[in-house]
Amino acid sequence: MHKNPKLLALTSYTRWMLATIPANLAYAPLATLVPLYVLALGGNLVDVALTATAFNAVSTLFSFFWGRLTDMAGKRKQFILISYIGVTALLFLMYFSSNVLELILLYSGIGLFQQANPTAYNLLVMETDRRENWSKNFSSLQTVSGIGMVIGLIIAAIVAGFSSLKVIILLFGISSLVSTVFAYFVIIEPNISVKKEEEVGKHLVNIFSLLSYPLRFVRLPEPKKVLGIVRNLHLSKRMHSTFALLCISWLIFNIGMSMVNAEYPASLNVHGVAESGVFMVILLAMIIQTALFYYVHRMLNKDRLEYTMASMIAVRGISYVMIGMSFLIIGVWFFAANIFLYALFAGFSYPIYYTSSYSILFKSIGDRGRGNALGIYNGIGWVGYLSGAIFAGVILVEGFTLFYITAALLIFASIYPLKAILNPNKHTIPERPQHASVMAHSAHTL
Repeated sequence: MHKNPKLLALTSYTRWMLATIPANLAYAPLATLVPLYVLALGGNLVDVALTATAFNAVSTLFSFFWGRLTDMAGKRKQFILISYIGVTALLFLMYFSSNVLELILLYSGIGLFQQANPTAYNLLVMETDRRENWSKNFSSLQTVSGIGMVIGLIIAAIVAGFSSLKVIILLFGISSLVSTVFAYFVIIEPNISVKKEEEVGKHLVNIFSLLSYPLRFVRLPEPKKVLGIVRNLHLSKRMHSTFALLCISWLIFNIGMSMVNAEYPASLNVHGVAESGVFMVILLAMIIQTALFYYVHRMLNKDRLEYTMASMIAVRGISYVMIGMSFLIIGVWFFAANIFLYALFAGFSYPIYYTSSYSILFKSIGDRGRGNALGIYNGIGWVGYLSGAIFAGVILVEGFTLFYITAALLIFASIYPLKAILNPNKHTIPERPQHASVMAHSAHTL
């Protein structure tokens, strides 16, 4: 922990958070805007799935890369600036895109640069205030991020009602540029000591560390060496650690969630909801989600976090089933049903699920390689997101109802790995003594 008293002042701490508002205004609504833009350029639902797949593939790869690089560099501000500058340039280029292929390439590039900031954000949460304030400050960061997204969705809903989606993209590019300038002046680099990179075998999460090096071996290693590495990782024990079980649940959960997120805005539009109406559905969910993120850390029972997490997964799964059934109706009733159901699973269940899951994660990672552990956890989530986007394009051909029920089954399945955490004496192995941890920032996710 640094000793800079200025960084412990509430005003200094709040200022760097405020720099994220214009960025989230621009970035978070893209998950809704881009699918609609694909349709506007003449694409179809399969093209929407391909766009999401490409974005998630790039995001998956670089979530590992940025997490590791942040740990090695020991810098926070520079990664946030790299992210903002890269996304800003690509948004301005997207304004001039005229076909689906160009849009896919530019959106994939945004995925690359966006992954540079989540780890840096959350390390700033940890390194710019005392440990006892982390949970509160994380909720504050999510609230501030949510405010940015709500403003962005309001702007998008209004502009979509009387102008084109291209104008929204231009406004988002300008907003991203504002965040770049703001961040340059208000973010203060924490005074921290950077430890040398530790050996892979000494990390709690080394069962997953091979995933963070997809190009680690220039040539194929000898089979005996591979077997030796696997034996040294103690796989049977690692797979029963809290961190591993959370990663497995997180992976399955994100597969189901990504299937829905990849196609939901476009499927609403195809089923008769106007573009401005689609933004309104997402907007209501985000208003509820933002408000809950502000209060959720006060609401949670710290002794029942695992049960809370599993309950919110169940709520989301049930909501997916009901959304699938809503596609059997049309018109204003379909629109009204989705406003209610999307607000239920995105606006209500997600903040509680997300905060409780990361509170559990707090106890499962230690002081060493914090950025690396966060990068691995984020990366596993993006592996799920990539897989879900791929599945979406395949399963959607069978119809909307079956599509959403399939996603719901995956959501329900993510509860199973948590059984070992709910009964730790029977299943999990003891964790190392813990002193510090971080939360992953995913305000783009509903």
